[in-house]
Amino acid sequence: MDKEKKIGVREILVSILAFAVLFVACSWIVPWVTVQTFHNEPWENFRPIDWKVYNDAMAQLIRGATPYTIPGAYQFYNPPWILLVILPFTFLPYPYNLALFMTIGFVVYLWVYSRFNSNLVATTFYLLSAPVVWGLIGGQIDWIILIGLLLPPQYGLFLVLAKPQVGCLIAVIWLIDAYKERRVVRTFAPVLVAFGLSFLIYGLWPLNWIGLVEAEPMIWWPYTLVLGVPLLGWALRTHNPRLALCASPILSPHSMLHSWCGSALIIAHPVVMGVFTVGTWVFLFTSNIQ
Repeated sequence: MDKEKKIGVREILVSILAFAVLFVACSWIVPWVTVQTFHNEPWENFRPIDWKVYNDAMAQLIRGATPYTIPGAYQFYNPPWILLVILPFTFLPYPYNLALFMTIGFVVYLWVYSRFNSNLVATTFYLLSAPVVWGLIGGQIDWIILIGLLLPPQYGLFLVLAKPQVGCLIAVIWLIDAYKERRVVRTFAPVLVAFGLSFLIYGLWPLNWIGLVEAEPMIWWPYTLVLGVPLLGWALRTHNPRLALCASPILSPHSMLHSWCGSALIIAHPVVMGVFTVGTWVFLFTSNIQ
């Protein structure tokens, strides 16, 4: 029997050094390049809209106010427990809080993708793709959603349902599995109770999604249903969570480029992933998504 390989001191030190280098890059290089490209102002003034929204919503929550009504045109649309994940980052000043958020996000994307695909070149292309990089620069929480994919369903539901355009169809697969194994109540009761309590405290906040869809619709919806519905059927027949992640942004009336970070998990071939990475950056720059 082969002995399990232990992680040595050298591996730990290399990992810490890599994390530190990535943190420095996220603290300065990436925001600087992004601002020079899209905003033409000093990187110290760079404030991604979504990152500002999460921080403002967190401040509202700390004050005991509703996080679903914050100053400005952009609002918070996710379940309140997502702010508990954001909370530790608020103790650092900007841009270091976003840099830490980005660094951990890169590590999570690496961890999640490597759970399904072991090719090093494909993994590198995935981490360099626009949905991953641009989403992290913007302070998007998609990497938090993907953590739910690897958790037991009763816990993972809290995350995959937090951003429906990314992972809600994973919940459908889990519901079918739970029904077959007669554990629907045990699996879904915790998240349903949490949603119910949030409605009692903050009202029917998911109705705010209507305004989000109207403000930022996916221009090719509902024509994508022609592809999304069969893809969903395929995912349900095969119980393939990665297919469900592919179908989620296609079926959603609102999805952005970073919503496809989960869909890309199904790509294993390095050449295909390379084409995907280049294509997403071309799409980003030609469509001027900000």
